[in-house]
Amino acid sequence: MSVLLDSPWMVGIGGLALSTMLFGGLIKTGDRRILWGIVGVVALTVVMLLIERMVVTSREEIAATIRLIAVDLESNDVDRVAAHISATAPELNRKDPSANKLPKC
Repeated sequence: MSVLLDSPWMVGIGGLALSTMLFGGLIKTGDRRILWGIVGVVALTVVMLLIERMVVTSREEIAATIRLIAVDLESNDVDRVAAHISATAPELNRKDPSANKLPKC
């Protein structure tokens, strides 16, 4: 299920492929009942795309957190970067602020 929720491409391509096959069947047979199948597939594809947009998967949460950390790092705000790290990290509990500096290479 997460494959369907991670990217809209799978849902979109699947809906397009199934609609195209049904449309080919409609042209070949001329049976109007197939048209209702096409309408159903298109409606289901739209609903699945809306669900994909509303549901935030763990992969998307992690990517958003990494982007937020990158923005905080670029702004050079140590307090906001430290807020993303676990409060129980022993490196953050040091009293000496010079201990939090990065080593020079």
